[in-house]
Amino acid sequence: MPRPEPKDPLPSPETYESLTPDVVTSIKALMNCEADEHQQKIAMDWIISMLCRTYENAYYKQDTDTAFALGKQFVGQQIVNIHKLDSKSFFKPKRTTP
Repeated sequence: MPRPEPKDPLPSPETYESLTPDVVTSIKALMNCEADEHQQKIAMDWIISMLCRTYENAYYKQDTDTAFALGKQFVGQQIVNIHKLDSKSFFKPKRTTP
């Protein structure tokens, strides 16, 4: 499978066009444990989709940018994986052998 066409260098947080006042307010509320259900969804959707770029091509022209992007994607993927866990079965007591 051919490697995807590399992109330009990673943007800095200040250049995110999707960083709106609603997103900033929602992330602040989430961090202060004051976010309502709607703010929680806004914050987590933005973190997973825009900040971590979880579902995007992570290959850039510079290898260091690619490595950084893959690291961000890994964080987003782990958040999504933890969200999908069945906490009841995951945290069952482990058997001990006598």
